[in-house]
Amino acid sequence: MSKEDDTLKTIVIATKNKGKIREMEQAFEGLPVKLVPLSDFGALPDAVEDGETFEENAKIKAQFYRK
Repeated sequence: MSKEDDTLKTIVIATKNKGKIREMEQAFEGLPVKLVPLSDFGALPDAVEDGETFEENAKIKAQFYRK
């Protein structure tokens, strides 16, 4: 691992949607972060997104995949 890697913050992007991953990569471009998509963790089940808002679904996914 390089010294530069030590200064990066890692953010797991809890999506399998390639378009959303590209959007996040563009949004974080130039910042000291490393984005890691779910696909880097192999085959994972889908979280049930049954919240009433985008925020609720984001929390559901974060809690589901943190395990």
